[in-house]
Amino acid sequence: MNDTDLAELQDSIQRLETKVDKLLSQPKKRSGFLWKEFIIGFVVVYIVMMALSVTVGLLNRHFEFFH
Repeated sequence: MNDTDLAELQDSIQRLETKVDKLLSQPKKRSGFLWKEFIIGFVVVYIVMMALSVTVGLLNRHFEFFH
């Protein structure tokens, strides 16, 4: 291994070290269960299912599908 190869290797190692330092200095993202999104999704699904059941109930009462 000659001097130019050694210099390129040292430069590459230096660049890798700076990239690792930059990644480690970034703030960590919160990786937990997303309660807010879960509750919003649950409420939306609940409202849609209630509207669907009321609609089916009214249609059943008017057209007597299930009698």
